[in-house]
Amino acid sequence: MHFCQMKLRVLPASIFAFGLACSSTPMQTRGAIAVGDPLPALQINDQHDRAWNSGLVLKLLLFTATRKGGEVVHEVFQTNGAELLQQKNAAIVADIHRMPLIITRLVALPRMRDYSYPVYLIRDDSGGAAFPQRSDQVTVLRFVNGRVAAIDFAADAESLRALLD
Repeated sequence: MHFCQMKLRVLPASIFAFGLACSSTPMQTRGAIAVGDPLPALQINDQHDRAWNSGLVLKLLLFTATRKGGEVVHEVFQTNGAELLQQKNAAIVADIHRMPLIITRLVALPRMRDYSYPVYLIRDDSGGAAFPQRSDQVTVLRFVNGRVAAIDFAADAESLRALLD
């Protein structure tokens, strides 16, 4: 095999690994949203480029900013995600701004477009900062009358399912 051909075969795997490393960076931030706050205005689209409906009356908002958190969400919602979101008056928001653009376009978005449920995507570096976060966990914001009533975190699918009940 020619040296250039070998380098080209290794490159996609290297880019994929780099993208996962960048998107799964652990975080320990407080976030600006607190109990009693309304949901901030979001100008985001889902994986199919459909705009966020600001008129949604949410009871739950699930937020993730890491690959691990995304895997937890997908494990819970992969079977009947759209129905479950509708039943729970819930939405999923993922902060993917740290993911390299090439990984987003060639790997992540095509994979997410196969999901049976919408995932609203934060693509800029300021959007996800408003959400409380814990390293590799899913943030669950519970709303009552349009205001945050509780903030919980789920580290695995079992605890996320418990928070959805």
